[in-house]
Amino acid sequence: MGNFLLQVLMSLVGVAIGGFVLLTGRRQLWATLGFVALWSTAKILSVLTIQGTAGWDLIDQNAWNLLLIAVCVGVAGILIGRFLPGPAVILIGFATGANTGLWFLDLMRYMLVHAQLADQAARIIGWIVVIAFGVGGAYLVRRYRDEALILITMLIGTEMIVISLRLDGNSQITAVISLSLAFLGVVIQYADYLREMKGRLLPSGLEQTQLDLGEQTWLESRGVDPKS
Repeated sequence: MGNFLLQVLMSLVGVAIGGFVLLTGRRQLWATLGFVALWSTAKILSVLTIQGTAGWDLIDQNAWNLLLIAVCVGVAGILIGRFLPGPAVILIGFATGANTGLWFLDLMRYMLVHAQLADQAARIIGWIVVIAFGVGGAYLVRRYRDEALILITMLIGTEMIVISLRLDGNSQITAVISLSLAFLGVVIQYADYLREMKGRLLPSGLEQTQLDLGEQTWLESRGVDPKS
């Protein structure tokens, strides 16, 4: 009963955090880095150390030491995001890229199994893939900052919600839910981004007054009545 209640509580927390990242992740960098770092670290440790498929497996298998590491990484991410927003953006890209590398690693499992590699060698290859994808994610965020952040937070937020709800990854309903969440996240965050860009381009009230006064002075200097 206790484990069931814990799983329900963690699922609710996961859905709430996933919704936050999905809808506001680009603007709240400090929180986004903390959540993404926690989520990605837990998933990486789960896949590469206990042969799990998601961060939740650390709880299911009572791997509390690994979960503590993931929590510490998440807390460090919040602190970095709070005081160093520039590096925080790069780290969000790295964490998401590393998380995406696990998907590619899952595709490679078939080849690794048939190559009959030792567990240690397979684990080393896994870490290389994760780090390589992390570097790629960091580069993309540095190159296409806002657009990449919107896509990244959409992917991580959607994944958080779907996995927290323990939905079947092979179900058509899961696919529909995932696509709907992804579309919603992109639309809301991109609309917010456009409003932000519009606010940067339009002059403030003081700037507009200064522009009006400058135009009035220019017209008066040429003998033109500004009111005409």
